[in-house]
Amino acid sequence: MLTNWVLFHESRDSRQDSEPFSGFADAAWAFETCLRKIALYPVDTINGEPPSMNAEIFEGTELATFLSEVACGLHSPMVGETEVFGQFKRSIESLPSDSPVLPVLRSIFNLAKKIRREHLQSLGSQTYGSVSRRLLKKCHTIHVLGAGKLTEELLPWFEGFEEVELFCRTTEKGELLKRVLPKIRVFKMGERMDEEFARVHAAHPHLSGLVIAAPMENSELETWIASHAHPFEIIVDLRGGVEPINSDQAASSAQVISLQDVFASIECNRQEIAEKVEAARVAIRSELESENDRALLRPLGWEEICA
Repeated sequence: MLTNWVLFHESRDSRQDSEPFSGFADAAWAFETCLRKIALYPVDTINGEPPSMNAEIFEGTELATFLSEVACGLHSPMVGETEVFGQFKRSIESLPSDSPVLPVLRSIFNLAKKIRREHLQSLGSQTYGSVSRRLLKKCHTIHVLGAGKLTEELLPWFEGFEEVELFCRTTEKGELLKRVLPKIRVFKMGERMDEEFARVHAAHPHLSGLVIAAPMENSELETWIASHAHPFEIIVDLRGGVEPINSDQAASSAQVISLQDVFASIECNRQEIAEKVEAARVAIRSELESENDRALLRPLGWEEICA
């Protein structure tokens, strides 16, 4: 089966612009994420120049290996993430039942599912957002200072919290971040919480956490915390180039977690993640090699893998 197909892969890094991917017309199957576009063609339809001059070309076992690694999340910025696997599954499900490429893709999906289950579970925290969510998991309300790129990366990780409040110098910029997390409440950095909010909080206190994602000086930060309506139980200080705020400056007994602490948490996971990724790559190749050997002994061929 694999000898009948050729795969073309174009990554965002291989392009000179940020425009949407184009090309790969008339492919038997095309799959696109924010970082790459993949297309499968019957090998006998490819003559002369490839459909994209920026594309890598994969055939045979290398085709199956690369596509399995992509489906497993091994080529994603956050290794092993589930989004690409879900997109891959939905793409297969959208194909007509008589699509000639369907048996190959189902086999790849089943292999990726097996590899993820056996090698890519519990990969731990790999980003500022995932570490912050884990550190703040006991909190009900999350307060975020800043509306820049770092905050934009953090917000999707805070979906599961009851309330997320964003404080920034210009509320217009904060309002734009509702496209990332619609539930956020946006406040101007310098204004106090209104009396009604303070009264309600005093009557129904919540465990609250603060994430500092704005380049503020400690004196400014200390003033803001002192003017806030309630204390924080945990403060995650993601500022670089300054001394992290301490509990005295936070005017509370909050646990303060510095950027260096977050770095250390991510670093602790890197070696374990690297070992799991390598085991997954070895397992993919082993499965495919075993299937190639078995294909000689049965008439239906490669597409029966992991059935």
